[in-house]
Amino acid sequence: MKAEEDLPRRFMFGCLQKGSFGRTESGWAASYRHPTPETRAEVAYNGMLEVNFSWRGENWMAIAPGQTFTDVHLCIYPASLDEAMKERLEERYNLAYRILNEKIGRDCYFPDGPPRCIVCPIRVSSLGTARKALQAMEQDQAIVAPLFASAVMGLSVIDYNLQLAPSYVLDPLFAILGPLSTAELLPAGEAERYRSEDGTEVLRVRRRQYFAAFQTFFCDLERVAQWLRSFQLVDNAPDGFRDEEQLDSIERRGFVCQGPELAGVNIEYRENKIRQIAFSIQFDPSKLVSLTDSDAKIDEMIQAVQHRSLALRDEVESELRED
Repeated sequence: MKAEEDLPRRFMFGCLQKGSFGRTESGWAASYRHPTPETRAEVAYNGMLEVNFSWRGENWMAIAPGQTFTDVHLCIYPASLDEAMKERLEERYNLAYRILNEKIGRDCYFPDGPPRCIVCPIRVSSLGTARKALQAMEQDQAIVAPLFASAVMGLSVIDYNLQLAPSYVLDPLFAILGPLSTAELLPAGEAERYRSEDGTEVLRVRRRQYFAAFQTFFCDLERVAQWLRSFQLVDNAPDGFRDEEQLDSIERRGFVCQGPELAGVNIEYRENKIRQIAFSIQFDPSKLVSLTDSDAKIDEMIQAVQHRSLALRDEVESELRED
């Protein structure tokens, strides 16, 4: 490296600090900083590239031969970071943090480090809100790494404990009208009754569901969660259900994963004693909605889906009146 201009603008946990590059007796040094408190990367070359990382005061070091920032030996981070982030997010937001295991593998890329994705179920009419949230994040200078967002089709699977749930969940229309009002999509089959492994009688309701997926990186993850809460796509961490009216709602919650798992993932979501939720996504490019599309294109899609859903709802309600 001959000058500051030769260094990457971003590296793992921050941006290159202007004027930080300097010559040393046997090499050079530079500093990267992130808006998150006590988050940085101090880089020094003395025959080998040595990087001292810090995230919220938790420190680790990486060493690589030569002066290549893309060396895989530099793209590492301790598992304790995910444990700390899980605790931070689940204490503050209605999110389930999926800690990665060795079977899945832990991805880490140059220059921005570990990828992370916040995924939240969303009704069709809120896709425009998700787009506005993305636009706000793109203007936020505290978000350092690139950000991508799309909506993918999947299923929400809700198991109601029939020993505790109100009787109206057994109404056949509950499984039909619920998805039409909360997801604005057609239901995914009839509700099914079965007994769980512990003998509890359960009603399983499957719903087609769009999920807004915001792909970011570990260093910006909490900031993205803050924006999603401000746009009411994710809520605060719940104390529990306030009333039975929320039993058919699964909005303002979500989960955190790496992102590539969205090609096929099943996430069990923490819930209360009355119901348990699982989200299931099998990636289908034909049903992908890019949140970078124009407002007009998203609005057209929203109107088409809502028209079909409202037509079915009117049909069901008409049959009810005839009965």
